[in-house]
Amino acid sequence: MAGWRHLIVSLAALVPVACTTPDVGQNVPSEAAGTSNFDLTAPAVYKTPHGLRLIGRACRRHGSSALSPQGVRLEQVSRTGEVLHIASVYLPNLSRQFDQPCSSYYAQIGWTLEEGESIRACFDDRKACAVTPPTASISKP
Repeated sequence: MAGWRHLIVSLAALVPVACTTPDVGQNVPSEAAGTSNFDLTAPAVYKTPHGLRLIGRACRRHGSSALSPQGVRLEQVSRTGEVLHIASVYLPNLSRQFDQPCSSYYAQIGWTLEEGESIRACFDDRKACAVTPPTASISKP
């Protein structure tokens, strides 16, 4: 029985280490371009051992009956405005129900960011994101 107690104590000692190593949030400029029917938040950017984790949210505007966007396009943008990398991520359907108008998007991407680079997000319609976000956008410093 003493062997089991030692094993449990040893495993319990490992749990705080695994749970207290969160991703490191980066102060990365990011922006998002929504549409007249849907709002899109700028992604939160976290540095991970494997690149970047990007998390954002999309919401249906009140009164919109448009079909839900299928995905979000993420662009890594250089300090000169050149698009360096592109990724498309799945966006769960945005319900037309009043109590569930929003959905979250998530991406784990093997990108590294250099000084002055930023992340841009827009709904994926197989075109580049708008350089100057329209009024339906939310930016994050």
